[in-house]
Amino acid sequence: MASSILFREISEFLEAVDMLGAKGHDLVPFSLGNVTEEACKGIFTTTNADGGNLVPNRLVQEPLTPIMEPLRSFLHMLMWVKKLLGWMFKLRGDKNTADMFFGISNRAIDIQKGIDRVYACRKRIVKKMRYEKIELILCPSTLSPAMPHSLPLISVMTTLLWNVMDWPAGVVKTGSWTERDEEELESYEDKGLVESGMKRGCRNSVGLRLSVQVVAPAFRDEMVLRVMLDRYDEMKKRETLAAD
Repeated sequence: MASSILFREISEFLEAVDMLGAKGHDLVPFSLGNVTEEACKGIFTTTNADGGNLVPNRLVQEPLTPIMEPLRSFLHMLMWVKKLLGWMFKLRGDKNTADMFFGISNRAIDIQKGIDRVYACRKRIVKKMRYEKIELILCPSTLSPAMPHSLPLISVMTTLLWNVMDWPAGVVKTGSWTERDEEELESYEDKGLVESGMKRGCRNSVGLRLSVQVVAPAFRDEMVLRVMLDRYDEMKKRETLAAD
């Protein structure tokens, strides 16, 4: 089994690693490299296959927060304006926001490239897991605690990634956001619109649940369920000992 931290090291995640180790699982560090970034580009393209028009049309009568209001205006922009803004963000060094702008397209060839990019990423992960003899992946469910609607989509990318890969994944709770997490949040570098939005969304989250997810390649659902059960059993065992 492999463990992967995509946002920050949290004590609760390490506790989950410790619990699974106590149940006999062999956990080793595992990196996805730039697979997540490449898959995100494909996801942005395929989910905006109509040039991004569907979402703003559905939001016409919706009351939006001040943070989400610009999204509606942005999606109503002409395509060439979106591409121009993408280049502006790229020149500023805000790569994540630039990729979001560049990913929007209404050309069939771009949609196919997005789909091909996702499938290529899946093949890369399978090949890497086989080479390193990894059977399962343990990683955060999201890049933050429970998310307000204003939090950028990138915060759920660790969940969306496995959805588009069509891989089974199960989520188990593992502690809560603490005062210490709130303090350490200030050192998180908000170098772009995506990062700054995530940082705003994480504030005032003390007490909200955190979780990890267990992921396996396609058709290995039983392995995911087994590890989730092991995690749950060990957690209940420790809670019982702590109560005594």
